Amino acid sequence: MLKLFGKIVNGTFVFSTPDHKGKQLDFAKKHHGLDFEINIIQIKRAEYFQHKYYRGCLLPSIADFYGSLNYEQIHFKEVKGRFLFYQIIDNNISTIPDSHKKGIMFFNDGENITGYTRSTSSLDYDEFVEFNKKVEFFLFDELNYRIIENVQDDAVKYKKAMESEIFAQEENIENFDEMYAF
Repeated sequence: MLKLFGKIVNGTFVFSTPDHKGKQLDFAKKHHGLDFEINIIQIKRAEYFQHKYYRGCLLPSIADFYGSLNYEQIHFKEVKGRFLFYQIIDNNISTIPDSHKKGIMFFNDGENITGYTRSTSSLDYDEFVEFNKKVEFFLFDELNYRIIENVQDDAVKYKKAMESEIFAQEENIENFDEMYAF
């Protein structure tokens, strides 16, 4: 199976997968003469690779540090509570911005709502950049740990895909012929 990622820009496929041309050529050589089908699936948000990097690389590495295989517990206890917690003053939930309300989880002291955590799916692109930076800092500097070995290749792949996406957004895309597959 060959899986490539990219974006359609001005009616042209622009790939963010590193070395997409080489991967296509290798796949075609290995499967010469075989029938194939191409499915194009819309990735609904720009944060796709950010989620993949967080869920597939950072979170498993933090869980490994704590000796846990329960990623959701680590996600809620060690990450969301640390980086996506917002305090609520005087039990006033009307102050919560609409952009924070998707997947919200409330905390209380038995009588009053004291705060909430946002869902990572409510983060926009820039917020997810900052979130991942904070999680990286937590992993690398506070825990003094690393990306675990079995996900290091994925981490590099997702980081490169995020960087090429940012690069393509910041520059005039027509200048990047090497990004075009056909």
